[in-house]
Amino acid sequence: SVTITSNVSAVKSGETANITFTFSQDPESSFTATDVTATGGTLGTITGSGLTRTAIFTPTPNLASGSASITVAALSYNDAAGNTGSAGSTPAISIDTLAPTVVITSNVSAVKVGETAAITFTFSEDPGASFGAGDVTTTGGTLGTIIGSGLTRTATFTPTPSLASGSASITVANASYTDAAGNTGSAGTTPSISID
Repeated sequence: SVTITSNVSAVKSGETANITFTFSQDPESSFTATDVTATGGTLGTITGSGLTRTAIFTPTPNLASGSASITVAALSYNDAAGNTGSAGSTPAISIDTLAPTVVITSNVSAVKVGETAAITFTFSEDPGASFGAGDVTTTGGTLGTIIGSGLTRTATFTPTPSLASGSASITVANASYTDAAGNTGSAGTTPSISID
């Protein structure tokens, strides 16, 4: 028989899992890569000998969520006496390799003296507490307290007084926030807000 285990229960973008195949009897050269089926990613070269063989599992990029499946088919290997082996158990490995994104929008395209703009940050995945005021850079004015939760956060932009003309810049830096799996997010797009 063979048991398949993983050193981790979850992988995110840029991570891999060490997969171990543990046999009850040495399959010798009867066990090869063609005996293994992997979904949700790819399995590297199988190394080792005797009762223990190992390989590195690399998840498929840009998967929002899912689970890896690494199986050994029944009767695909045998012991020294020629007895065929049983199927291998799939280890539990959850996958999230999709980086979150954020889009920044404004309820107005221009502000004049005494006016403000309502800024909305819309995320593709909930950044949780990883997103805060320190992740936002603002020019041409100030951004108030960021409120909200989940995929949508909002704040009020107040333009700098006595500016003859210009444009606001409200950006979120690349890799400044993460999703629940720990994948770092991409930069935010600046909304178009003219100032006078």
